[in-house]
Amino acid sequence: MSAEVDPAAALRYCAFISYSRADRDIAKTIQTRLEQFVLPRALRSIKPGLKRDRRPLRPVFRDEDELIAGQDLPARILKGLRESEYLVVVCSPHSAKSEWVEKEILDFVSLDKKRKHTCCCCRRSS
Repeated sequence: MSAEVDPAAALRYCAFISYSRADRDIAKTIQTRLEQFVLPRALRSIKPGLKRDRRPLRPVFRDEDELIAGQDLPARILKGLRESEYLVVVCSPHSAKSEWVEKEILDFVSLDKKRKHTCCCCRRSS
């Protein structure tokens, strides 16, 4: 008899931030703000069995904080995507041209249709 594994239990990260290298500062700001945000009491228990405590929404996966030189980059990125509840895409002209951003979106969507994704649109004055 095999025990079923709760997919939510395997989620290590609250979110994975996908961004173009040109939007590094914006991605870092989003990560910092998400990791400092505390869910309001009314949202901490959305449905029976789903409980959020007062701790901030962390950790958030951002490649520069999570990757170590010498690691298999594509495999580590995919592992980060698998272990993330949300995908946050920093949308900009740079990310629209990024093969990595496109691949991260496609990989995340293919993992589980119940997972959530959102976009953060940004405009640079450069």
